[in-house]
Amino acid sequence: MQKEGCRRGYSPAALLLSCLSICVLFWYNRIQNRIQLRQGH
Repeated sequence: MQKEGCRRGYSPAALLLSCLSICVLFWYNRIQNRIQLRQGH
């Protein structure tokens, strides 16, 4: 399983980075929405 994953290019580090980037984007969007709501009201 691990060898196959490495062949495909899905290393644990790459998966971790992609997960982190998705989480960061998700939270960034949420924070931006809250700021816009505060400014709107």
